[in-house]
Amino acid sequence: MNDTMGQAPPHHMGIVQVLRHCGPETFQDEYLLALYRSCRALLICQAFCRQRRCLLIDDEAWKSVPWQRVPKTFEDRLMDFFVESAGIAEDVVVPENREACRGRITTLSKELERWRWDWHATNWASVRKAPQESSEKGVDLEFDSPRLALDILYYNAALLYLMQLETAAGGQMLPSSDEVYFGRRHMQALESRGNPLLLPDEVKFRCQPAIEALMTILCLNKLLAATPKNETVVPPAPIGIVYWVLRDHQHLGGRVASLLSTHPIFDDGERIFVGYFVSVAAPPVTTVGPADVN
Repeated sequence: MNDTMGQAPPHHMGIVQVLRHCGPETFQDEYLLALYRSCRALLICQAFCRQRRCLLIDDEAWKSVPWQRVPKTFEDRLMDFFVESAGIAEDVVVPENREACRGRITTLSKELERWRWDWHATNWASVRKAPQESSEKGVDLEFDSPRLALDILYYNAALLYLMQLETAAGGQMLPSSDEVYFGRRHMQALESRGNPLLLPDEVKFRCQPAIEALMTILCLNKLLAATPKNETVVPPAPIGIVYWVLRDHQHLGGRVASLLSTHPIFDDGERIFVGYFVSVAAPPVTTVGPADVN
């Protein structure tokens, strides 16, 4: 492990020290578990920015002990994927590690697929094509709650990150002409299905989950506008991951390019989301830390 705590901002180092002092058993209390979830999301975002393993929380005890009294939510399980992915992002920059990384990516991808089928079994009726008046305003999806929309945003971000890590570990980039074709087919599918979300066996190209994530972000933005302030906080990591994939796929059509250049969520995206770009080279140096996106 190449990580040193000196590379993290002082307040993140302080969070890690407080967590370590308390121990994972402390957070089995319902109130304190909610607090730990917030700390975990912050540390995950910082790990992604630095393309390093998560400080402390990638230890097995911190992924299991706080939930010994309550089952993990769908979101909790997704955060586990992000913790694992951050470790792969650190290892994959070393050429000698890439073969082992491919095996870890395959295992994690299968587990993520299982998560998606579990979510579908429970929540398949919670999302639908948006009514015409919303679609005309650029919102194509409609979820029953912000939390459900966040689940799908996090899922697609995790899937996209694994796809990018697979490429970094030696996989082949897919032809852009095929990506355009399937991207357009995905958009058309939104018009013809009761539940417009893609299922795991339908995803072939990065542009598909990227477009679905973009539509989810737009829906989430609408839902949060009607949600009491501070009730739901969206961490920047999933939006940053989606941003870089969409930026590489502006050829999908004018709407994607237009949203990236005009929507306030993506304003100054290259600077704000620089840490979430996946590269086989050393991660870019930035002084920008993660900030909550409301």
